Amino acid sequence: MSPFISDVADFAESYDYVVVGGGTCGCIVANRLSENPNISVLLIEAGGPDDDPKLSQINLNALFSVWKPEMMWAGLATEPEAGLNMRSMDIIQAKLMGGGSSNNGRIYLRGHRSDYDHWGYLGNEGWDYEGCLPYWKKLEDWEGGENEYHGAGGPVHVITTPDATNASQAFVAAGPELGFVNPNGNGAAWDFNGYRQEGVASYTHSTTTKDNKRASTAAMYIKPALARDNLSVLTKSQVTKILMQDTNATGVEFTSDGKTLRQVMAKKEVVLCAGALSTPKLLMLSGIGPAEHLQSSGIKPVVDLPGVGQNLQDHLFTMTGCYVNVEQHEPSIICEASFFTRTRSGLHSPDLQYFFSGFFSPDFPNPPTRAGFTMSTVLSKPQSRGEISLRSSNPFDLPVIKMNYLSTEYDMQQQLYGYELRQEFLHTSSLSSIITEDVTPGPEAKDKQSLRNYIRNTTLTDWHPSCSCRMGYDNLAVVDPQLRVHGTNRLSIVDASIMPEITNCNINAACLMIGEKGSDLIKLRESPQAATTTLFIDNSSH
Repeated sequence: MSPFISDVADFAESYDYVVVGGGTCGCIVANRLSENPNISVLLIEAGGPDDDPKLSQINLNALFSVWKPEMMWAGLATEPEAGLNMRSMDIIQAKLMGGGSSNNGRIYLRGHRSDYDHWGYLGNEGWDYEGCLPYWKKLEDWEGGENEYHGAGGPVHVITTPDATNASQAFVAAGPELGFVNPNGNGAAWDFNGYRQEGVASYTHSTTTKDNKRASTAAMYIKPALARDNLSVLTKSQVTKILMQDTNATGVEFTSDGKTLRQVMAKKEVVLCAGALSTPKLLMLSGIGPAEHLQSSGIKPVVDLPGVGQNLQDHLFTMTGCYVNVEQHEPSIICEASFFTRTRSGLHSPDLQYFFSGFFSPDFPNPPTRAGFTMSTVLSKPQSRGEISLRSSNPFDLPVIKMNYLSTEYDMQQQLYGYELRQEFLHTSSLSSIITEDVTPGPEAKDKQSLRNYIRNTTLTDWHPSCSCRMGYDNLAVVDPQLRVHGTNRLSIVDASIMPEITNCNINAACLMIGEKGSDLIKLRESPQAATTTLFIDNSSH
């Protein structure tokens, strides 16, 4: 049997592991578990294969051209958000092999080390920074070679922006004028994933192959593994339910035509990798979640887990732009340069990030057509918390998404601080010498109230939904530090939903690490010798 299943009739009745979702984490889990030839793995993806040639290209035209309905979960959007003046926010979520790693901005930023230390502080032993670092080193093929913070020879090639536009170079040069100095020397490339993240404006890291293509997990993890007889991949097949026998996960129900329901059994575990929106939805459809909500949806509770769908977090960014008097070529990455800082003292990690893009984003209302740049303030450590709930018991209905964006004054204050600091950047000699006009927000930001309205009316999601099935032991925890779903057996989650708190930057690098570390945790249950790194082992009953 071909390991890539084109005909649903070819799949077997059971596998050792059934992995639900072929996104960033699911591709990694399927690869790593199937490294053992004695273990059978089925990977089920609702979308299609990543066979559009533009998916492998890194230019921005290719990126924007693949954001199309057949590669997305169509219709995903929040409920009207009070913090956004009752706007409903569209949520882009990939529906294809590789998930977000196949159509995201390729940005590779891990997050501040204290973010992970806080995960550990919450009781998640082994998930502090030192416990996660070996997995970044394992997955990386860092352009600078192996060192204390980076790995070489891993599946994912990581580079620094190689061909920054003139405007992005000016932004990086502006940092020292404001006192943000690279201690290694202003000319040296800053490593946001090294010993210190904040305080320097520098060039962004990205997942880009040595021959300038997208390094998605579909390309780097699944395609090299398709020759394995023990790995089967089923695309265009949507899982509708986890099959439960009492509290034991025994398999999944799925459909490949939207009508016919089929079942496949998991002899060892069902591993959910469906993402922060679909994973809690699947749990609730299967009777695992807040009992009162399940009953109101006509679903019999199997395990009362109040935290399923709660604690939802995301990043927001507000765009501003300027015309420039220098030539600008098409950038090779959507965010050429970054900067991190704290909006107040006492924070365990920076809570404000800048995206600097050497072009005018097409997301601007009436986007300018002349040469310019986009400078976005990113709300990177929001206090706002949202939730996912069921619209009905119909598995094909989209979930109800309430992000509660900008529902706290603190989150608004972060954005206002970001705008003030942006003005300081624009008045440096490096940037002011190339700016011909500050286009946005323009007259809309003539005072604080106008600026608040501009933020509420224009701010956008960074498409980083996470934390909806948080890891830990508190009242809202859904998985333990071994990623096993509380109150169940043979059911795990390995995706962005398990984050207790969102990291303070783009979450792709965190998800890559979660995929690698989660795979090792599952291997430990298979055989303690199978894991590649020493892990904390919880000997308590489960």
